[in-house]
Amino acid sequence: MIFDMGIGELLVIAFVGLIIFGPDRLPKVAAQAAQILRQLRQQADDAKSTIMEAADLDDSTLRDLRSLDPRRALRDLAAPIEDAGRALRDTTRPEPGASPAPPARPAVDPDDIV
Repeated sequence: MIFDMGIGELLVIAFVGLIIFGPDRLPKVAAQAAQILRQLRQQADDAKSTIMEAADLDDSTLRDLRSLDPRRALRDLAAPIEDAGRALRDTTRPEPGASPAPPARPAVDPDDIV
């Protein structure tokens, strides 16, 4: 798939191009579009290599920088807290089929207070 498009979308684009440009000009237009895409990719690659050279970066440094994803770091930090929360929930849940505990009574009866 090109640009996350399926065969159906490509056929629609080809059909619209055929209607707009006609069967005589469509091959020329398609070749020009392909040439423009190649030039854009080449310019993007050149810009990337120029930036990497200027910043003195290599592929391993880029991989190290990509590994510094803040979302993943937050997930890693939150995982022990979530595990502790699950463990606490599991310990406070009553056993299936067990009778619920009676409500707690206050140590001092409110009617005894003057």
